[in-house]
Amino acid sequence: MWLAKLDDEVFIKAARGAGVLSIQSVVNSLLGLAFFMFFARVISKTEMGVYGAAFLVLSILVIVGNLGLVFTASRFPSYYQGRSEPYIILAVSKKILLLSLTSGMVLLAASFLLSKNLSLLLLGTFSYTLLFKIVAVAVFVNVVGLTLEIRLA
Repeated sequence: MWLAKLDDEVFIKAARGAGVLSIQSVVNSLLGLAFFMFFARVISKTEMGVYGAAFLVLSILVIVGNLGLVFTASRFPSYYQGRSEPYIILAVSKKILLLSLTSGMVLLAASFLLSKNLSLLLLGTFSYTLLFKIVAVAVFVNVVGLTLEIRLA
């Protein structure tokens, strides 16, 4: 009897959590749309293209740099916690952090060194080299930050 009640409580909490996440997703989408509409009105077409190119490079490099470690960081430590193997949790967490740092550093170095080429290739001028150097740093922060966020949560 108490097991059925526990199942009902878990189901209700899961449904409530899914509802909150859905609402959060809709609100984020609406805020992103409002920001984009405001941003498009304030800046010129050229600046919008520069923003688009920088955001494209950032998005692609973060996706590549994560190497699936976000999912790994959430799955494996929990798995070993459930199996009561805390010594493996520490080892797995260290490896995930090391891979994340290595991936972030490699992408930071590569994109920093290629920032001049990216500026010329995507925007036709060297004027935006500094912007792509800033994007390189943002890639490192995002790659390491996403993994740490999941692991520390």
